[in-house]
Amino acid sequence: MTDSERNGGMSVFTAQGEVDGSVASAVSMAQSDPSSDRRTGWQTTMTPDHRIHMVVPKPNFTGPYQRDTVLTCHFFFEQMVPPESISVNWWRNESGSQRIIYAFEHSRRQRPKEDPAYSYRTDLYYNLTLGDASLKIQDLSLKDTGLYVCEAWSEGYSSHGVGSVNLSVAARPSKQGSISMEDTFLSYNSSGWLPLPSVFWTDENDQNVTEVTQTNVTLGEDGLYSIRTILYPNPDWKLRHLHLSYTNPDTGEEQTDILLQGAMNTEIHVVIPDPHVTGPYQGEAVLQCRFFFDNKVPDDSITVYWWRKQSLRLVYAFTNGQRQRQKEDPTYSWCTDLAYSLKDKDASLRIRNLTLEDAGCYVCDVESDGYSSQRHGMVDLSVAGRKRERDI
Repeated sequence: MTDSERNGGMSVFTAQGEVDGSVASAVSMAQSDPSSDRRTGWQTTMTPDHRIHMVVPKPNFTGPYQRDTVLTCHFFFEQMVPPESISVNWWRNESGSQRIIYAFEHSRRQRPKEDPAYSYRTDLYYNLTLGDASLKIQDLSLKDTGLYVCEAWSEGYSSHGVGSVNLSVAARPSKQGSISMEDTFLSYNSSGWLPLPSVFWTDENDQNVTEVTQTNVTLGEDGLYSIRTILYPNPDWKLRHLHLSYTNPDTGEEQTDILLQGAMNTEIHVVIPDPHVTGPYQGEAVLQCRFFFDNKVPDDSITVYWWRKQSLRLVYAFTNGQRQRQKEDPTYSWCTDLAYSLKDKDASLRIRNLTLEDAGCYVCDVESDGYSSQRHGMVDLSVAGRKRERDI
């Protein structure tokens, strides 16, 4: 018995020429009951001699900003077709014209037909011979939001199957926001949101405390939102956990940050063992700076800046778990480093190849993101062997 006979005169093509029972059953139902084609995700194109089914499981889909996503689209022919005859185009309908973002015809990709903005960011995620035309889009931007059309056909037949996916792009902050604890309020800043989420606070008992908050929103030039939310806490909450939640209005997806208010009140202490240091001309010097916290904080939350007090030049920057050379003054970027390890609570700075211009006052700033306010200490550096010149 042929595949067609086993399925009431209908064939489902796979790479091995076999009929997947679950797929055949679904398509058989569509043939015996025309109303079944109106099920969510099923879109059917019919001609007198040929019929193609397009299945879009998620016609409305949200992808992550600046990451990859896959628009899912499947197709099934009722008659066996040779794999080399299958063609697929993905396109966008903008201002009444088709903007092709992926084209596969005559057994090969047709990049000349594709929009240059998509040609090297798109690819098929699976395999056309398996009836899968799902499209992968890399590095999503806000401009990628919109309706995408998947069109499939077999050369030699006049019918084209068409399915569509409406794509939204959602963004979340790429890093934890900054926390500031003052005597009368707690503020939390985060940026990089899309769409604009709803914001609410709850305490450790899951009681809503949003009524004692203030939230300010700004829209950046990149099209993403920044949020500053301020909580005016009850003194009784001083050692409680607080939950700050953001809810996507489109998907209902929720992100919750758990903030320990007691930890945010942690004090940081900076110790400068020797506030006056002399280094040899064209040699090196170590400016000592040590620190400790009243309570334990994560090592990767520690931020250290060294800068010149009078000129405000940044000579060393360490934040988000790594050195930030792009922030540093080029004069110092490659002749400074930490003499010891931050894990040992030591932010001492080594300066190599000292010059007369290096003499002056240096400030060591230490903080822990989300756990403490900034504290600093100062070291006055002299350069021996030549007359000292003041920092300008």
